[in-house]
Amino acid sequence: MDQQPQSSRLVELTSSLSSYVVAGFLALFPIFFLLFTSNPIEINKIALMIVACSLLGLAWIVQIMKKGSVLIRPSTILAALVLFTGTSVLSALATSSNRIDAFSGRTLVMLVMTGFFFFSTTIARRSTTIALSSKSNLFLWAYTFSAGLLGIFVLLQPTGFGLPWFINRSFGVSLPNSITFQTTGSLLLTLFLLISATIAHLTEVFAQKEKLEKTIHSGFFAFFLLASVVTGYFLLPNNEGALIFQPFSSSWSIAMDILKQPKTALIGVGPESYLSAFTQYKPVSLNTTPYWNVRFGSARIEVLQILTTTGIIGLLAFVFFYSSAFRTMFPLRAQTRSLVTIAATLLLYHLVFPATTVSFGILVAILSAICIEKNRQNDQDIIALSLFSVRSRDLYSSFTEQKSERLVRQISVALVSLLVFLGQAWSVLWFERLYRVEVLLQQSYMASVAGDLQKQYDLQAKTIALLPQSDRVRQIFATTNYLIATGIAGKKELSEQDKTTLNALVLQAVQEAKNATALNPLKTQNWETLLSIYQQLIGVVPEAEQWAVAGSVRAIQTDPANAMLRLNLGMLYAQLQDHNQATLLYRQAIELKPNLPGAYFQLSISLQELSRFEEAYQAMVQAQTLAKDPTLQVSEEEIKVIDEQVAALKKVVDDLQKQREAQQAQSQTTGTTSSTPTGTTQQQESSLPSGAIRLPEELGLPEEEAPTGVPTGTNESTPEPVATSPSPEPTPTPAE
Repeated sequence: MDQQPQSSRLVELTSSLSSYVVAGFLALFPIFFLLFTSNPIEINKIALMIVACSLLGLAWIVQIMKKGSVLIRPSTILAALVLFTGTSVLSALATSSNRIDAFSGRTLVMLVMTGFFFFSTTIARRSTTIALSSKSNLFLWAYTFSAGLLGIFVLLQPTGFGLPWFINRSFGVSLPNSITFQTTGSLLLTLFLLISATIAHLTEVFAQKEKLEKTIHSGFFAFFLLASVVTGYFLLPNNEGALIFQPFSSSWSIAMDILKQPKTALIGVGPESYLSAFTQYKPVSLNTTPYWNVRFGSARIEVLQILTTTGIIGLLAFVFFYSSAFRTMFPLRAQTRSLVTIAATLLLYHLVFPATTVSFGILVAILSAICIEKNRQNDQDIIALSLFSVRSRDLYSSFTEQKSERLVRQISVALVSLLVFLGQAWSVLWFERLYRVEVLLQQSYMASVAGDLQKQYDLQAKTIALLPQSDRVRQIFATTNYLIATGIAGKKELSEQDKTTLNALVLQAVQEAKNATALNPLKTQNWETLLSIYQQLIGVVPEAEQWAVAGSVRAIQTDPANAMLRLNLGMLYAQLQDHNQATLLYRQAIELKPNLPGAYFQLSISLQELSRFEEAYQAMVQAQTLAKDPTLQVSEEEIKVIDEQVAALKKVVDDLQKQREAQQAQSQTTGTTSSTPTGTTQQQESSLPSGAIRLPEELGLPEEEAPTGVPTGTNESTPEPVATSPSPEPTPTPAE
């Protein structure tokens, strides 16, 4: 130990800082959010993680500089976290289709929280100034504070004065007054936090000896139990917060498909690429469930999520992390009983449900608190390292030898301190770019609400400059450009300036949509954006129809089990008057989802165009039957249209039948054979081979280059206003 009093006080101060930072993190992290980013919850919680980790890192640097040695405290949990994070980094580097996405989500969180655990547990030393007994547990009360606020807002929600009401009144925003808005990002996670607090205080009720302490913990136990029951009620089926999870069977099927390829079996598809894996490998059987048109961004359970995204190596690291956590916790259950119960509850959550940024952050912080409590009782497991060693080969004096060793230690400390500081600076600067983009996206959304299209355009252009490799910001910018263009095109009279601006906006919309597909070609939404823009430009931009078809084909290639994509491509071919190809695609959509009334309806329309009226009648009758199924939620107006079509086709088919009977009677009289009347051609077989789903061979990608401009001139046309969904702008509330 350092004998200098000032140095000892500084070491003691940095040691105390670890406890206060971890406790402050537990008190703030579950409830922390800010409204001036497009995602008010997750991005701001990552920012809080980085701030806490940076404070702990600086404290560690100060401590090793004062001690004159590089200090580490090895543990199985630290080794497991390093291995777990390393597999995520390896998978992100080797397999992810977009590095921006790969290092802005789960992998970034794991890197930061690994540093958080290392710094907080290493600088925590045997302390005389902080003596937390079972009567005054700093970490438990910090956790109780955040969980208590969550419980209060849950209990107030039925009265209409819950968290959204409080935020709206405090900040002048207009969030929907719903229980589904939670600062944890998930009502389910809120429930688990409340349950863990309930169990923790129940443990203290049985452990405490003094009556006052028992009474206090009993009160908190009753409060958290009530809040847990109310939260659980909201999560029941048909209630406001009812859960929607990917079925286990489809999660399992996707994971097994990943294992069929050696590379992805080993290291997965990438930490942030589960959505791409879902669309690529989604089983057709999912189309028979109510979630057939939902794109899930996570597996049913965390084990399958990790197996899919980081492969077998990641799964082994996950198992090692779990076993290390339990081996560390349970020997300490007597000293840290309440923290152990909280950690065990969160570990259970990660086994049964997919992990989130919030759940993983709280879990690592609780494990850090347990290890800090352990370290206060024992400093013997801390190790002082030197990057270099001094070994005398000649007869140096003892003084020279000691001086050399001291110099080597100083160099080691300086070098490690510099590396840690540079690493923290890099992470802060990298995250600052991500954060500024989220702020700009929210500002652009507010500008669009205010009708300031120029400001909206300028702000989104800045996001491109900050993150040019992000397909997400380019997709948003592409949609915004086209929506602004359609607004201009809707004017009754266009000036020359309007025409010039319109052309530039359409061209930029096309180019940004193409850039998004180039940056992340496995993301179905990028191709859907491109085909949507080109579909609106058919008849305006040369070869737009070919690019619309190409975009739709690529979207189908990234999501081959999606019946709606094939239905939409069939409708595109019908728009281009290629009804033969349209009918093939409609039949494919029906094979993928046999209870899709829209596919039967569109199939009937195209068959009518081909004068195959009997087949058209059969398809329309099938659409009519399905439309009456209340679970498919077909509107009354749509049912009325289908009924009218069925009646009209029935009349045509009856007329054809009468013609056939008349021809047969005439043939019996004359002894000749009649030809088949119009509308009785044999049904064309589907292009789908048995047991496989593929694209028709004739649907290859066009070989033409992308259009480089929009035609101009005195007779130029302008695109019709887009009748599509609103732009995927950032919203002030998180997506459920």
